[in-house]
Amino acid sequence: LYNFIQYSNVEDTVFRWKLHHDWAYGSPKILKLPSCLETLLIDVVSNRINSMKIFQENTLIISSGNSVYSCGLFPNPSNSTSTDSEMTKENNNPDNSLPSMRIFTNPNINRETNIISCIEIFRDEYLLTGSRNGMLSIFNLRTGELESYKQLFGIISEIKCQEDLIATSHLGKQFDMGCITIRKFHSLQELQVVWSVYEDVMPVFAMDFNYQFIVGLEWIETHDQAHIGILSVYKSATEEDNKETWKRLDFDLNHGFTSCCIFRENFCALGSAGVQESRESWDFSVIIADLELLSVVQVVKCHKSPIFHMLPSGDRIITKDKSGLVYLWNQEYLAKSNKSSGEVEECPALIRRLTEDNEKVEM
Repeated sequence: LYNFIQYSNVEDTVFRWKLHHDWAYGSPKILKLPSCLETLLIDVVSNRINSMKIFQENTLIISSGNSVYSCGLFPNPSNSTSTDSEMTKENNNPDNSLPSMRIFTNPNINRETNIISCIEIFRDEYLLTGSRNGMLSIFNLRTGELESYKQLFGIISEIKCQEDLIATSHLGKQFDMGCITIRKFHSLQELQVVWSVYEDVMPVFAMDFNYQFIVGLEWIETHDQAHIGILSVYKSATEEDNKETWKRLDFDLNHGFTSCCIFRENFCALGSAGVQESRESWDFSVIIADLELLSVVQVVKCHKSPIFHMLPSGDRIITKDKSGLVYLWNQEYLAKSNKSSGEVEECPALIRRLTEDNEKVEM
């Protein structure tokens, strides 16, 4: 029995089941926000929050207007009245946590046009921001210093990172063209372009990638305040000179989509906007595609309004629509073919759904 437990994955299976159960039926703990976070939310509440991330499970990073704000999620009395000298000590602390409050702003560009559109964490060391005027800025996460910035094409819609690779997607400012570019990080001053696609590419408003695949949504129209695009898929390949590239795959789903994300290496979750020829009858399903087999795994009818956000995290995926309804999914079950009717109530992948005020919606 001991050898079986030692060399099997039974503990991992039990732990994942427990997490699934906790997410599905557990009650959330009420967290008192630290004063710096309350102040931050009050200061930016009049502005639109463009993007948000949680860093190392304890720091909230928010972009609003031309700045990015970071603040600890958990109260820390020793940080509540930090002086500049204390901040310096925190920057060198052994647990590498961020100081209680930090503002990141690029002072070298026109702040009125430098509206930040996306943010990303790179190597747990740098904060990358992309703006509507095409500026890519790189900040040191712990000191807040602007380390480097580079003018890129059009509007930067997404930034995604994989180890030493940085991928950006772009929209032309007139919404007439777009591109996806991958750069290799050699140093703060050297970001080598290793691959780019721009010929016959419409504006790309959503993108995700890993070492094997790139998925993007190319804009075709905007309806009900939601960008709608067709799916483009690229797969990594090696050319004769050993140069790495990504080649476009022929994968036409005849659907419009509002959001996308890659999970479990070769699966893609898509927020559907319905069949292209019939936009009158909208369909806000979650569609799961196998990028390796170029096939649809399952379609789940769930949301009632455009799906704006999809976020894979651990063994789960979070989807959020325009109305604020949030669905929590199990990645393992999403990647399996489901022969049910497609109604969300019959989908084993669904863990939980929440309203905008975080109250559980009864199934």
